[in-house]
Amino acid sequence: MSLIRHYPLSIAVLVVILILSFCHPPQVEMETPLFGIDKLAHLCMYGGFSLVLWFERRRRLVRVGATVGRRPDRHSWAGGLVLPVVVGGLIELAQGALTAHRSCDIDDFVANTAGAVVASLLALLWWQWKAKR
Repeated sequence: MSLIRHYPLSIAVLVVILILSFCHPPQVEMETPLFGIDKLAHLCMYGGFSLVLWFERRRRLVRVGATVGRRPDRHSWAGGLVLPVVVGGLIELAQGALTAHRSCDIDDFVANTAGAVVASLLALLWWQWKAKR
């Protein structure tokens, strides 16, 4: 219950990602075979998920009165970077194993991971900036 109280937006974003990941997608012709709108959507979804996790984690630390230094703690890294990458991988595997209308795509996983990494780097810069203030 405390996870829902402390990370409500992160859980909401995760639920939206799960719904979008397993719904039947419309048929859209992709013109760019290497990097299309599909990969951009994955990058944005997991980047957004990662950013929300980072922001809610920092807010939680500030609320409990923990010392928030210039560098995030290991729990922040686990939640902000590792969790979105693991969730993205598990969803890709589940899409391949459990659905007939979706497939497990390594390019989607790479886009998910890239979104989480970019978001984590931005969050790290933001974290350091907030610590200086």
